[in-house]
Amino acid sequence: MRARLSRRGLSPLIATVVLISATVVGGLLVYNYFQKSMDTVAATSATLALSVRSEYLTGTTKLVYIEATNLHDVPVNVTAVWIVDQNGGHTQLAPTDVKGVPAVIEPGAKATIIAKVPSTAASVYLEYQAGGQTLYTQPEPVR
Repeated sequence: MRARLSRRGLSPLIATVVLISATVVGGLLVYNYFQKSMDTVAATSATLALSVRSEYLTGTTKLVYIEATNLHDVPVNVTAVWIVDQNGGHTQLAPTDVKGVPAVIEPGAKATIIAKVPSTAASVYLEYQAGGQTLYTQPEPVR
């Protein structure tokens, strides 16, 4: 009889250890997944945020005021201003049509860039370098 009792007592103990081990391993896997997800979100959220406003200079030309805020944790160097026309074509603006480029923007700082664009420009975006990479902002509509 005693042998049976000790075997019955051992089985719930083993089951408890297995359940606790499975819970710990599952918790570690979930923690690791969310940690990698947060690193990915943090890396992709760093950007150069734009605020764009415009006014007509002539019937065929607009002045566009671009306020760029550096959300990266490193300085960025704005190297070019690009426009997207109403047909979807992309054109880099000539340096003579842009004031404030090249511009180095420190982390958390803002810079204002003024560009002379055709009135057919639908949106603008910036080309910049950060951390040794050439990056582009999302196109912002010219209103």
